[in-house]
Amino acid sequence: MAVELKDVCYRYGDAEVLHGVSFSIGRGAKVALMGPNGAGKSTLISLLNGLEEPSSGTVSIFGEVLTAKNREMARLKLGVVYQDPDDQIFSTTVEEDVAFGPRGQGLSEAEVEERVRVALGSVGMRELRKRSPFELSYGQKRRVAIAGVLAMRPDIIVLDEPMAFLDPKGRDDLQSLLEAMHLMGITLVVATHDVDFAAEWADEVLILKEGRLLASGGTDLLFDDAVIASADLHLPRLARPFRLLEGVDGAAARPKTVRQAAQMMWRLMVRRSEADAANSDVQKKEAGAK
Repeated sequence: MAVELKDVCYRYGDAEVLHGVSFSIGRGAKVALMGPNGAGKSTLISLLNGLEEPSSGTVSIFGEVLTAKNREMARLKLGVVYQDPDDQIFSTTVEEDVAFGPRGQGLSEAEVEERVRVALGSVGMRELRKRSPFELSYGQKRRVAIAGVLAMRPDIIVLDEPMAFLDPKGRDDLQSLLEAMHLMGITLVVATHDVDFAAEWADEVLILKEGRLLASGGTDLLFDDAVIASADLHLPRLARPFRLLEGVDGAAARPKTVRQAAQMMWRLMVRRSEADAANSDVQKKEAGAK
């Protein structure tokens, strides 16, 4: 397993923020970590990269339990892209910012340069390497932050609300980038409120509420009315119109992607056309018989 939590609790002062959370994430998975504000997602991310330690229970990365002595191991194997890229970007140029992590790993300048080149190419920012990151758009800053994590070559990357404040094109571009990262063999965990994105992109979902794991499993959970209501989430927008078609032959499933919705509508149109043609033939035969 890439990540495994066993009965993890976390206490902040007198408040218990996480209550007996247990789950596992396989290598190469695409996981959406979901839940309302205050559910414990940010605390969980801090536990995964060793910034915090659980009050009880264990957090393991590739089978190794995290402790105060091996936090650096977690930071080498697991990288985090925070919600606000301005919290993560601080150098005077894009290339210097991306180079910061690899230099901290003690790599040679030649290796650092190669990692910067590859990482910036992966996020489509190579031509802006000499620019100040503070002159870039919000979406471009987010790409620089992702490049900085990619340059450290972790096996797992956790992204906190990566779709926040992006326009539709920026969302599409970032989703394409996530797919490219997945093809690199990286295990991806995305903390998000966006059920539409999660339903289309993720293989698995983890749903937190009030510090407890409410549900875990496939994205079908996001189409379960009881789970969605309990988690204070909403049904994916693409699936809502198809509620009206429940029980209609050919419309049993709720689509997760635009392609699936289009295919379902096409099947329904074909069946309706065939039914109309059959009715027309019957009417003609009845008219002829008279």
